[in-house]
Amino acid sequence: MKVSDKIFVYPTDTVWGIGSSIYSKAGYNKILEIKNVSSSRHMSIMFSSIHEFQQAFTLPTWLDKNWAKKFFALESTIAIPLKHSRITIPPWITQESKFVAVRCLEYDCIQHITQEVAAPITTTSLNKSGAPPIICYEKAAQFIKQHKFTLHLVPSRTVVPSGLASSIVALEEDRQQQNIKFIRLGAYAKEIEALMKIKQKL
Repeated sequence: MKVSDKIFVYPTDTVWGIGSSIYSKAGYNKILEIKNVSSSRHMSIMFSSIHEFQQAFTLPTWLDKNWAKKFFALESTIAIPLKHSRITIPPWITQESKFVAVRCLEYDCIQHITQEVAAPITTTSLNKSGAPPIICYEKAAQFIKQHKFTLHLVPSRTVVPSGLASSIVALEEDRQQQNIKFIRLGAYAKEIEALMKIKQKL
């Protein structure tokens, strides 16, 4: 199947994002150029449903649908060891890392994009390197007008980015330990810690 190289701009729970099919090297390179960042930058990948996320990885039993829904609702990302992936993750996504950073937002705008490209998408903030992240529709539309690349705007009537810092946690490489640890503390770090304690009781 032909890989789509289209680049999309869309709202997330925290900021406006930019992404393309994870299988599009051209899309990945264009996004790096747009953001004016290094060619060796790794990116997170986005799923539009918990089911697709769970199908894509071999996960510990505690990371079930209910736990995942609560976790991703807390403006959070989980880094999963590549060796647990059931799908092909292109090397440009992770670079030299043994982990892939994963997000999942069951939003209409994200579902529209993943259905169009028939794949998860890369996701990163819509801004030039060093510039503040974009958190409103008007500035996202302005960013698109100012850029030479064709960027496809996918708005949502229901998604309003919070502008808050997100949390990142990592799933330990040894799944038998069933441990996760913080890489970055975001606005809902305390809530995520509480959710982690619930996991430990399972």
